[in-house]
Amino acid sequence: MDNTSKKLKSFELETSNKFSQLKTPQSQLDVEDKMNNTQDNDNENEDVTAAENRHVTRPPPPITIDKVQRSAELLKKLQELTKQHMKGRVIGKGLRVYPETPEVYHAIRNFIEQNKMESFTYDLDQEKDLKAVIRGMPSDTPPQDIIDDLLLLGITVNVVHVMTNRKTGTPMPLFLVTLRRNDDNRNIFNLTEMCYLKIKVEPLRPKTGPAQCFRCQGFFHSSRHCTRNTNA
Repeated sequence: MDNTSKKLKSFELETSNKFSQLKTPQSQLDVEDKMNNTQDNDNENEDVTAAENRHVTRPPPPITIDKVQRSAELLKKLQELTKQHMKGRVIGKGLRVYPETPEVYHAIRNFIEQNKMESFTYDLDQEKDLKAVIRGMPSDTPPQDIIDDLLLLGITVNVVHVMTNRKTGTPMPLFLVTLRRNDDNRNIFNLTEMCYLKIKVEPLRPKTGPAQCFRCQGFFHSSRHCTRNTNA
């Protein structure tokens, strides 16, 4: 008993009591994890300016690996791979690991993909796209015209598409612009004119309700970093 405790402690693997699964279902654990990572894809623009002005460095998001039979063994293997003494937490039949640097975060994700493991995680703060909404342009404006105008201003766009009414599907005079996160592209929020029209640019508002993954149908994460089976 003492040897087992020492072994788990050396990997900093957190476990819960034998009744924890009865009291804390997976969905609630996902909620708790989501509360600790409030800057997911849907609300990524809310406090961008304030956080960056303070030069706040947030740790990478945790990575949850499903269907792990030997948690301590896997955690040890990840530590050897990354040369980091990271913490892990048993979540039901899975393992949640907490990388401390972006390099370790990517190394773990590569390991998961190479070994075809099921998992999910979130974007690194510095890798999240900027999402801006342009108001005031006719809905029939060609997206390429917007892309070209922004490029002349030194703003590089990934994609532009017209937003539609959810109920009717009718195009609205709103355009969603997705951009890489950098200083030049942040200037989009200072624009007041485009294509000879007066406009207003604002961050994309968070969606109401929890995010849902289109891959596994789970909540509180997106399909971008999900490797779970599609029928999970």
